[in-house]
Amino acid sequence: MATKRKQRRRSKPHWHLTSRECQVIVFVTTLVVAGIALILRINDPVVWGFLGTAIGIAIGRATQSNSNR
Repeated sequence: MATKRKQRRRSKPHWHLTSRECQVIVFVTTLVVAGIALILRINDPVVWGFLGTAIGIAIGRATQSNSNR
């Protein structure tokens, strides 16, 4: 008789990020981009306006979510 082997399927890891983790990733990424802009001495007001807005939104969302708890 032939024995049947059970095939084990390796489940792929599922990445589920919480909203807090997404906020942290966005904030750190924005700071890294700002650091790169500083190192490259980019003095374009559009770049700094975008980065300032992104940092402000990230900080605003973090403080707002802290006050809701």
